Amino acid sequence: MECLLFNCTPNLFDWREDGKTVVHDTHALRTLTKPPPDTNIQTTLRELPLDKLEKLGEMLEELKSDAKQ
Repeated sequence: MECLLFNCTPNLFDWREDGKTVVHDTHALRTLTKPPPDTNIQTTLRELPLDKLEKLGEMLEELKSDAKQ
């Protein structure tokens, strides 16, 4: 609520309007709004060749093992 009153941004990475509160287009909170992703991951996966899918699988396994550490 304070950020609405003082036209400031909280320590957030992403702000989403809830539809209940009207926020002016020039308000500082608008700078925290992320644009929608450019691509659909399902479409991208369908279009990848098999060798790239295998590499993607390896990369995902590496990320999972890094997250456990």
